[in-house]
Amino acid sequence: MSFSFDINIGDDRDEVRLEIQDTDGDAYFFDNEVIDFILTEEGSVGAAVVRCLENMIAQLSRPDFSTDWISVKNSTGIDGLKETLALKKQKYGLGASATISVIHPYRVDSKQTSDDDYTG
Repeated sequence: MSFSFDINIGDDRDEVRLEIQDTDGDAYFFDNEVIDFILTEEGSVGAAVVRCLENMIAQLSRPDFSTDWISVKNSTGIDGLKETLALKKQKYGLGASATISVIHPYRVDSKQTSDDDYTG
């Protein structure tokens, strides 16, 4: 497994790394091959960014723990990643959808049983 990041190359993998801030070669979340696989599966940089962030949240979803000399709070990192995930979903137009339905109000005393016909 390998790691690479070069902002000047500008390929999809580097864009995903930049968007999820996985740019430190000494402490990275994803190998190049994993990002390439996610890009292939998702089909776009935006969808790959969202999936990587969801995976990072899942990886950090271990219980907080502490001992006499150390305390690890994964929840702090998770909160930041969830905020980033929401922003990236909004940026790439993913994850949010709306359903619109029309309801025709009828007066109770009208005895109307079907929708009005609005076609010319």
